[in-house]
Amino acid sequence: MIVYYIVRGQGFAGTPSPAKFAFRLMSRTSFYSIYQSLLNKEEKALFRKLVRDQTIPTTLGLTDSDRALKKGHGAVSATSSANPRIGAWLRSIYQGGGSHPDRPGKKTDLMSRPRRGSTAMGRFDVDTREGHKHSGLVRIEVRGTVSHGGNDQPRDSWLSYARKVFETALAERNERPGATLFDLVENELLDE
Repeated sequence: MIVYYIVRGQGFAGTPSPAKFAFRLMSRTSFYSIYQSLLNKEEKALFRKLVRDQTIPTTLGLTDSDRALKKGHGAVSATSSANPRIGAWLRSIYQGGGSHPDRPGKKTDLMSRPRRGSTAMGRFDVDTREGHKHSGLVRIEVRGTVSHGGNDQPRDSWLSYARKVFETALAERNERPGATLFDLVENELLDE
């Protein structure tokens, strides 16, 4: 999801208004909360190492100082401090990027939600209460899927719907010119 956000933030044609328009798959769960609640000690250490070594932006042909949303978002210009740099965003996933705009006293990362950005982005923390509806889950919003039958699907068709969306995305990714290292890795969808 992090790599997807960076790729979409760099390649979105135009200035998304609001910021969430840049993403077909948008995390409604804060990346900071995901890091704090769902990763084990070893996974946290690995993520911090990837960030420290700038592995993610470097692999994508970018730098830590490139902006998360290349052209900005809404009324936020590409160079505005409200449009975080990739490195600062990645560090904020484990350090926190300040108080959550809607929940004073709660930490979040810089893209959950971006300053002056959509309140839907990273709105929720991971629910860690036993037995609750969203316990231990990351909430993802699927956007712009009219060609797949729309965003609203009954529960019994969700698996086939999700498969169709991801298979289309894989096919489109592999057909585009200028394949990257990620395009050369064999991908497989598994039903669980």
